[in-house]
Amino acid sequence: MKEISRFAPREVRMSDAGVILCTYNSDFSDQAKRIHELLESEQVFEGRLLRVNRG
Repeated sequence: MKEISRFAPREVRMSDAGVILCTYNSDFSDQAKRIHELLESEQVFEGRLLRVNRG
């Protein structure tokens, strides 16, 4: 996973929360499952940029 880059909007860089980016997936159940699995596998979200890609 990548850290938030210096090009991220100021509000994101300064926030304590992380950001999750997802590619569009019309199978919403599958997308929710992928997001859930990602959140379960990560321990730290602060200042992180997490990606969920369509499979």
